[in-house]
Amino acid sequence: MSVEDEEMHDQARQAFFKLLDDIVKAGWKPYLSEAYPRLTAKEIVRRVIAKESYADMNLRPEYTPTLEEWMQLGDGLYWNFHANHVEMQIRLSRDITRLDPHKPGAYFMSITIRPMTHAMQDGMTPGERLNWRAVWLKSLAEDQATRATAEAKEKAAGHQIDTDYQDPPMPPEH
Repeated sequence: MSVEDEEMHDQARQAFFKLLDDIVKAGWKPYLSEAYPRLTAKEIVRRVIAKESYADMNLRPEYTPTLEEWMQLGDGLYWNFHANHVEMQIRLSRDITRLDPHKPGAYFMSITIRPMTHAMQDGMTPGERLNWRAVWLKSLAEDQATRATAEAKEKAAGHQIDTDYQDPPMPPEH
């Protein structure tokens, strides 16, 4: 790889968030786990950096981290989106031997696109998948209760909840 092929970390950060912005402009909406509180994008970045509660949750495209925050984010980051009953997951990792913000870095991105029906069946046994819709609806109720409890704690701690966030709709039956 030549020096011309390498990008400085800030260029990579800006280009990556431009890509995320273009994805949102194309109609893709952020997708959070139904069990996680609907924290603001900036708060999620803060927690991922600090490795606090919900630090494993996917990031959101509504906040572009500063270069300093970007350099503190760990490896194996991901952003989930949904549109038209399809899930798109973008994973970003970087060469951990090239983290000097004043020198070029190397980033690796993968994009997975699959039907929401497949995403909703994650973690189900083969037997549960035969009646996945009923199993998912039962787990959804549990996840929503978990989210409500977590959000109440977050509000009590003074954190903002993004009440505008909407979970993806249930795909139609075929």
